Amino acid sequence: MKPVRTRLCRLAAFALLAAFASAAAHGQRLFHYAEGGIVISAQSAGSTEPASGPQSFAPFYAVDAVRHGVVVDESLAISGLANASVEENSPWTSPTPSTTGHAGAVTWTKTGADAAAFTIDGGTGVLTMVACDHEDPADADRNNVYEVTVTATDAEGNSGSVSITVTVTNVNEAPSFASAMTLELSVAEGTTGAIGSVAATDPEGASLVYSLDGADAAAFAVSSAGQISLAPGAVLDYEQKSSYGFDVVVSDGETPPLTATRAVALAVTNVNEAPTFASSATLALSVPEGTAGAFASVSATDLDGATLVYSLTGTDAAAFAVSSAGRISTAPDTVLDHGQKSSYGFNVVALDAGTPPLTATRAVTLAVTAVPIGAPAPATWVAALATDSTTVVVTWRDASDNETGFRVEYRTTGTTAWQSGATADPGADGARVTGLAPSTAYDFRVLAVNAHGSIGNAVMSLTMPPAAPTDLEVLEVDATSVTLAWTDNSSDETGFGVYARKASAERWGYWTGGVSEIGPSRRSMTVSALEPGTTYEFRVHAKHATNGLSSPSNVVSATTDAE
Repeated sequence: MKPVRTRLCRLAAFALLAAFASAAAHGQRLFHYAEGGIVISAQSAGSTEPASGPQSFAPFYAVDAVRHGVVVDESLAISGLANASVEENSPWTSPTPSTTGHAGAVTWTKTGADAAAFTIDGGTGVLTMVACDHEDPADADRNNVYEVTVTATDAEGNSGSVSITVTVTNVNEAPSFASAMTLELSVAEGTTGAIGSVAATDPEGASLVYSLDGADAAAFAVSSAGQISLAPGAVLDYEQKSSYGFDVVVSDGETPPLTATRAVALAVTNVNEAPTFASSATLALSVPEGTAGAFASVSATDLDGATLVYSLTGTDAAAFAVSSAGRISTAPDTVLDHGQKSSYGFNVVALDAGTPPLTATRAVTLAVTAVPIGAPAPATWVAALATDSTTVVVTWRDASDNETGFRVEYRTTGTTAWQSGATADPGADGARVTGLAPSTAYDFRVLAVNAHGSIGNAVMSLTMPPAAPTDLEVLEVDATSVTLAWTDNSSDETGFGVYARKASAERWGYWTGGVSEIGPSRRSMTVSALEPGTTYEFRVHAKHATNGLSSPSNVVSATTDAE
């Protein structure tokens, strides 16, 4: 409705009719009427001058409403706005609309069911709509079709309107995790099964597919529900590897697929583990009567690196003693006499320092054999020490004065056949056995020999150190450091020792200028705090906490850069 304009037009029509009547009465051809600033004129078609007498009028007369010289059409029309569509999550802006048939400046407003989703420039009529989510529509009908009516109003209150819709279309969106932060897990060693979980969602509700990626991904698995577990055969062992890092990747399965990634950091916490003996089988010993002092040894290890305390229990425990190194000997008042007692039984117990303390036990049986008349007395205080991955030095105390020599024998623990390892002259107190296998448990014994027999002491047992690293090489050199890398040939090392010396020095030692001992998972190391312009030599040993150092790797040299 246009009430002001309608009134003016009616007044103009009445004035025109009055003018026509006046013209007919006075014989004039041109008439004028003014009302409220509107000027109305009428003249015969084709005439420009007033007539001097009565005239007849042509059947058509032009009538214009003129407001301050501007022709005003009774209809205000809007053009340039039309229905549109926009992808979700993207804002939308309309073209600039235009109008016809208005008087003076136009003011733009918006109405409609979804007007709140739009903003409008009151001076230009440009509409804008914020980015909307297709999966969570905010329009009144919740059908992603946003309806708005735009109205233009001129200075006289005359207006025109146009209604349009903006449709929000769907776009595939990447899935997302509930949290983007690194998932930090702490799991006790020895844990099996599920160790944690992640949750992801997809805006379109797609069925998600989980997978693992990253440095340690092979040690774990993830289910279709995002539950993380150990991969088959994987074991969490704090002493072997105390931390892991990998990523959980989730895909929406669309074309092309979109993914999200969440990092996982897993810390393995230490759990006190019971010590173990090199063998769980009963240690069966046989010694000649008259044996005194140390005659056997047992070896236990603790995965946590604890110092073990040995003790004896059982029926005949009081007749024997065990040292802090696991060496078994006769008690001070014990005399082994075959005629008096030919067999003994007791247990060796190894205790760790954990909380709570844990133990391991190994049974021992001892047979006492008769000594032939004239045979030498058996050697006492026998000990065995591995000097590298393949060599053992066996030492003893000579308890006889009639031996013609000594023979050192060895066997793989758990077998019965003895092999000759070395011989020694009468009065000797040690011999070297070579050619042994790394990381292997052996038994050793020493026999005093003469024409009347070979009298052996009881068994001494130990496990050889790990195999030596190989292929040591220099990767990088600067003024104060050298980076080394090597090949690990062992599976039971508890770490590596890096040794260095100046090329002019004779002795090797741990390099005190930086970290010199590293964990078993490492295959490289940077030796720091070196002197510029100096030549150094390096070698690496594999190390076992109980069994000792391996043979050395090959030696490499490097000269640091001059400053």
